[in-house]
Amino acid sequence: MAQKSMKVLAARNQGHLQRLRLITAITHGIFFIARLLFHRKAFFASPIRSTLPYILLSIPAIAVQLFFESVSRPRHAPDGRVVRAGEDLDQKGLTEYGWDIIYWTDLCVVLAGLFGNNAFWLWIAVPIYLGGVLVRFGGKMMGWF
Repeated sequence: MAQKSMKVLAARNQGHLQRLRLITAITHGIFFIARLLFHRKAFFASPIRSTLPYILLSIPAIAVQLFFESVSRPRHAPDGRVVRAGEDLDQKGLTEYGWDIIYWTDLCVVLAGLFGNNAFWLWIAVPIYLGGVLVRFGGKMMGWF
């Protein structure tokens, strides 16, 4: 019975990771295609300045994706049986926050490709939201609220 649940988890993780790679490739492809179509002049005039926000703000999502790949990739024995299913990518908590970072970054990347680098200012909503949560949580502990 345990082997069956490991196989189910391994298959589910494999599907999540494949979908994540596909979404990431499509997102970054849309960014560069939209940049070439809609912002060609700025893109070729200063390619480093034009892509620096993209690179810097994509780092957290790529780091989370690499983390997910390392802890959730199923391991198989040479005979095909599942040795390790990996961590569940559907679990609550930190994993859920990691998915939020990936999807929010992908949205900001697509919007920046379509509307310019000013769309990357939307990315700041993540730390502002986290700061608000920490203030509310800390305020309740300190008796402020």
